[in-house]
Amino acid sequence: MAVDYLFTLEQFDGKNLTVQGGSHGGALAIITAALDNRVTGLVSFYPALCDLNGYLHNRAGG
Repeated sequence: MAVDYLFTLEQFDGKNLTVQGGSHGGALAIITAALDNRVTGLVSFYPALCDLNGYLHNRAGG
């Protein structure tokens, strides 16, 4: 996993790790943050896989 790789890098401080993404990457960012407690921050723009039927109910979907 990419998080494991980052922790092997000398340049990484080993503490501050934020994941971010948009659309499908936004969903993957949420999943990564939820599954790995080493992630300390999350930014997710219009995440896919979330409320995909929202448009059917007059709200933003996905």
